[in-house]
Amino acid sequence: GDYRKILLELLKDPTKRTEKAGNEKYENVELPGYKQPEIYKEDIIQQGTMKAAPNFDAGRDADALRKAMKGFGTDEKTLIAILGNRNTAQRLEIKATFKSKLGR
Repeated sequence: GDYRKILLELLKDPTKRTEKAGNEKYENVELPGYKQPEIYKEDIIQQGTMKAAPNFDAGRDADALRKAMKGFGTDEKTLIAILGNRNTAQRLEIKATFKSKLGR
């Protein structure tokens, strides 16, 4: 039933679709009286009340995250322990280090 419908939708020619897929029809919709919070702007790095972790090493954290995500499944405790205790600037540094080391 549903599986067949999904497969048929995927096989259709995307140039002939009249209905927009996904969230495209909701992009750039202005809501009266709504202002997007500053927290979503990417140029703001320090947000919230999280304090910087002492003895921070982005390389060590990137290696630990890779080890936690390697193989089948994930080690959620390690992910939470690392990412849950780093402020935004530190998480962005981990992201850049992870990407430079592993290309992901």
